[in-house]
Amino acid sequence: SFTNLSLKDQLFLVVCKFRHAFDFKDLAFRFNVSPQDACVIFKSWVNFMYFSFSSIPIWPSRDVIQTKMPQKFRSKFPDTVAIIDSTEIFIDRPSSLKRQSQCYSEYKSHTIFMALIAVDPRGSVIFISSLFGGSVSDNELTSVSGFLKLLADLVGDGRLLPGDCLMCDRGFTSLEAAVAKFGLIVNKPPSLPAGQLQLNTGDVEATKKIASSRIIVEQSIGRIKKFKILSRIPLSFCSSINQIWFFCAYLTNFLPIIVRDNK
Repeated sequence: SFTNLSLKDQLFLVVCKFRHAFDFKDLAFRFNVSPQDACVIFKSWVNFMYFSFSSIPIWPSRDVIQTKMPQKFRSKFPDTVAIIDSTEIFIDRPSSLKRQSQCYSEYKSHTIFMALIAVDPRGSVIFISSLFGGSVSDNELTSVSGFLKLLADLVGDGRLLPGDCLMCDRGFTSLEAAVAKFGLIVNKPPSLPAGQLQLNTGDVEATKKIASSRIIVEQSIGRIKKFKILSRIPLSFCSSINQIWFFCAYLTNFLPIIVRDNK
């Protein structure tokens, strides 16, 4: 019985499932429990961890972001408080045609879930959205994820100030107008003007400068996806998929920071 496993071993079983996506039969053999018990342990801990940790604020104070900002980043974009990006998780095709249409991405040619992630200039995850059907756009994602509401609350509490900057890619076309209501600024690569076939020299340089700094969020997402359980989510996990996604992202904040000053 899994009750014979210490809490430490139960947690270790769960982390093994996250990192390596071992089958429950494999975990059962490794921990000397039944496959059914391994499944119960996993789902129980996932729900427990999600409800224990999801209510803990992970967006740092503005002072912490400013104080801990790497010098290389500060020299280019000193007012940046967060870098955002969307990412996808591949899932098995649902049997429901309606669900298929909600989750199907023309861009990826697959059924996926989408999420929004925000990191600070050191690469620590400071916002984790729930998962949404693959048909959602980047612009819709900022709204339905609650990210815009969070920004409004942060400004209202004085944890963000007018003039603070968000960094994103050019796909977030409506973000600039949405956050301007709070006095925030968006820094993203210049778009190609209508009628032009290529960017001018200044826009090319600006694009390179932003891209070299924005790569931090891509590296953070890459660390999240090293948890192999996210490589392809089976439909049997649908009831726990948001909890699994959240905690894979949350756990990366226990790893060494991505960007640090040489000193």
